[in-house]
Amino acid sequence: LYVSSSTNNTVTVLDAATGAVKATIAVSSPTSVTMSPSDGSVYVTNYATATVTRISTSTNKVTATIKLPAGSRPTGLAVSPDTTKIYVASTTAAGTSSVLVFSSTSTVAPAR
Repeated sequence: LYVSSSTNNTVTVLDAATGAVKATIAVSSPTSVTMSPSDGSVYVTNYATATVTRISTSTNKVTATIKLPAGSRPTGLAVSPDTTKIYVASTTAAGTSSVLVFSSTSTVAPAR
């Protein structure tokens, strides 16, 4: 079980059966967490840094940080069933909303 804390800037990994903390992973202003259906990754949106963090479920370590377009404020995300695409709901300071779509192997999301 992966739980984000925007107050502590962490994602905590819990044993679902016992509730014991298995790991704590540093991230920046996490706003949402989703698990990939089959590739062993967890994705976390980071509001303050306009990034998405990819975490390996086998090591509970950060494996990538994906930069979103400047001004993005990510608030939610999903992974496609075939695990090839990431969808990120985002807003801007001007109030514009968008859904960014990019490859799960990307390190930079394309501009809107």
